[in-house]
Amino acid sequence: MNEFLRFILSELKGALGFAIIAAAACAFVIFLAAGIYGYIKKGDPNAKKFPLGRAIATAMLLCWAAAVAYLTVMRPSTYGGRANLHLFRAWREAWNNFSFKNWSNVLLNVAMFFPLGALLPLAAKFFRRWYAAVGVFFASTFAIEFTQLFAHRGTFDIDDLFANFLGALIGYGVVTAVLSFADGGEREHRARRAAAALSVPALSVLATAAAFAFYFIKPYGNLACAPSYYADTRGVEWELSCRLPETEGSVPLYRAKGAGQDECIEAAKSFFERLGVGAEELDALDIGVYDDGVFVSDHKTASVYVYYADGSRRIEIYGVGSGNAASVTEDEARTLLLSYGIEVPEGASFENVGSGAYMFRLERRGDGGVAGWLRIRCEEAGGGVSLKSVADHMCECELCAEEEIISAEEALSRLERGRFDGMMFEYLSPEKVEVTSCALEYETDSKGFFQPVYTFSLMCDGENEMTANIPAMK
Repeated sequence: MNEFLRFILSELKGALGFAIIAAAACAFVIFLAAGIYGYIKKGDPNAKKFPLGRAIATAMLLCWAAAVAYLTVMRPSTYGGRANLHLFRAWREAWNNFSFKNWSNVLLNVAMFFPLGALLPLAAKFFRRWYAAVGVFFASTFAIEFTQLFAHRGTFDIDDLFANFLGALIGYGVVTAVLSFADGGEREHRARRAAAALSVPALSVLATAAAFAFYFIKPYGNLACAPSYYADTRGVEWELSCRLPETEGSVPLYRAKGAGQDECIEAAKSFFERLGVGAEELDALDIGVYDDGVFVSDHKTASVYVYYADGSRRIEIYGVGSGNAASVTEDEARTLLLSYGIEVPEGASFENVGSGAYMFRLERRGDGGVAGWLRIRCEEAGGGVSLKSVADHMCECELCAEEEIISAEEALSRLERGRFDGMMFEYLSPEKVEVTSCALEYETDSKGFFQPVYTFSLMCDGENEMTANIPAMK
């Protein structure tokens, strides 16, 4: 089972416990209230029936409130006290990554408040007035976000506020459309009321369907490095201290040879076999299945994450090195990698990127083949050198198209205007930025294509390094 789905189910299981307790309490109160009401009105021929329907709707609303309280403000949070004020950031992240996890984060926030919108007009007729219902929707979701912020139980997220509010509006629209026909009146008038009530649900479904349809129709995927919100570069002083690459009007586009779930697991297991892990231990490996790949570890020797899109892998080796960076030559690095069954293609360039980290690069040329980059980190170990981590993006690919790209000068202009992902830049808030390097590289998109990207290395205020990516395709 997908690990994120497993996590969601475990969270819902915890919330269900709170909802069941609330349901039991509400059932007792309704039974008691119905009994008292029946006793008081006994023998009264004009007595109205006990409003059982509204009582049940109110009880369900309280159960929903208990479950939501558990999910949002009753559990401790690692990220408490923070705020996201960038509207639609989560939606853009979902679009850029186009994964089950990212879309679930957005759509579950919408679905979570659907019951509020659906149950509120059933619980009290007063809330069938749209302005009364909308006020409750906004107040309730704002109260949750406010509590998460100041009680350090989560983040104040304007995206969550919008998604919750939208979910409540959708639920309200669906139920009030049904009630429009149940309330009586002229058929044409009822139809107009129902159509107006269904406008928000219908537009939401159409917009979501259109986004998904557009994604599956367009030829290439989305880039995870694309901005979820733009950086604020107003007042920043820029300095260019490198030479921009001379790029042509078009570049080749390649498609990766991806890997299925079973292939990824087998690739990870073969790495552990190379480490000398026995058959029994291989069968006991911890295997986690995620949207973009599989995670395999024995929790004592190493962990391997293999990605579906291009078969690339991220390896962490446990408890070998001293923690001190080690120096190696190209031949030593190749020999060290080969001892783990990792062969670097001939012709790859070698670069020392500092702090015990080294990079092999092999440009994609011609019709394809194995190309990309491989980054290692080395540490001192018992008088020798050990491999601490490997990011292996030497992937097999094939030529599929030629596409026009923007120039390096245009990419630099977009960089200075903040047209890159602004999260790290916002955190650093630099006054002066030096552009130390610029290279045209390839990034794997969500459909397994290698798309061209300008990668800029930045030095912020002379002390903080960061990178910024500008998608290069027109």
